[in-house]
Amino acid sequence: MRSLMRQIGIDTRYLLVGLPLTVIGFVLLVAGFAAGVGTVVVWVGLPILAGTLLLARVFADAERRLLPGVFGRDLARPRYPRPPEGAGAFRRLVNPMTNGQAWLDLLHGVLALPFAIVGFVAAVTWWAVTLAGLTYPLYGWILYNIPGNESLPDLLGLPDTYFTDAAFNFAIGAVAALTLPFALRFVALLKGSLARALLTGVAELHERIDDLAEGRAAAVSAEAAALRRLERDIHDGPQQRLVHLAMELSRARRQMGKDPAAAESTLAEAIVATRETLDELRALSRGIAPPVLADRGLAPPSRRWRAGARSRWTSTCRSPSATPRRSRTPSTSWWRSR
Repeated sequence: MRSLMRQIGIDTRYLLVGLPLTVIGFVLLVAGFAAGVGTVVVWVGLPILAGTLLLARVFADAERRLLPGVFGRDLARPRYPRPPEGAGAFRRLVNPMTNGQAWLDLLHGVLALPFAIVGFVAAVTWWAVTLAGLTYPLYGWILYNIPGNESLPDLLGLPDTYFTDAAFNFAIGAVAALTLPFALRFVALLKGSLARALLTGVAELHERIDDLAEGRAAAVSAEAAALRRLERDIHDGPQQRLVHLAMELSRARRQMGKDPAAAESTLAEAIVATRETLDELRALSRGIAPPVLADRGLAPPSRRWRAGARSRWTSTCRSPSATPRRSRTPSTSWWRSR
C-alpha cells in the first residue's frame, strides 16, 4: 500500500511539474531555433543555435531527473563530447551542433508539449473527480439546497433526494479513486516513454555496446589465460615425458645388439611411460572441443569416438539440415563430460 501511494505521488508530481516545465522549454526553444535558423545566413544564427541547443540540454537534464521515479530505475545520461584540445573559437562555438543528442534534446522540447498537456489535464481531472466525489457528502447539502439547482441524478431521472445525490456523487468519486493509480500510471508512462526514447535511448544503446565490449574482452582474456595454462601444463608434463621417452627409445636401440634383455626392459619402461603420457594428454584435452564439434555438431566426433571405443554402443544423430542450428555450448559440455 505504501509503495502504491508513493508511486501515485511520483506520477502526479511528474505530470503536474511536466506541463510548466515543458511550456517554458517549448517557448524558449522554438523561439531560439527560429531566430537561429532565420539569421544563420549572416552568421549571427550560429551562436543563437548553439545557445538554443545548450538550453535544450538544460531542460532535457531536468526531464531526466524525473524519469527514474517513473520507470523505477536509473537511466543512462548521454555523452556530450567536449571540444578537442586546442580547438579554435569557431570550433568551440559550433561544438553543440556537432552532437546528435543535442538535436534530440531540442526535438523532445518541441514534441513533448502535447504529451505534457494530456498528462496534466488527466492528472488534474482524475484528482478533482476523486476528491470532489469522495467529499461530496460533506458539502453536497449546500448545493442541494440551492433553489432551482439540478444535479446529475435529477437529469438521469433518479429520485430527487439528498441521499440519492450524495450516494451518486460518492460512487463516482470511488470509481475515480480506484482507477486513479492506473490512469496516472498510463499517462506517466506515455509521456515518459517519449522522453526516454529521445533523451536516454542513445545513451542506453552506448551502455549496452560497452557492456558487450567488456564481456567480449573478458572472454578473450579468459581464453588467453586458459591457453597459457594449457601450454604450461603441456610443457611441464607431456613434453617432458616425451623427451624422456625419446631418450629411452634411443637407449633401447643402442642396447639391441649388445644386451637384448636390457633393451627389452627399456622398451617395457618406454611403453609404460607412453601410456602415462597418453593418459595425461587425454586429461589435458578433456576441456578442448575439436573444431568439427563447432562446425558440424555432435555427429562426426561421436562416430569417431565410437569407432575408437572398445565397447559396443550406438548413437543416433540427426543431420544438420533436419534440425535448427543451436548454440554449441551443450555440445561442448557433453564433449567435456564424455
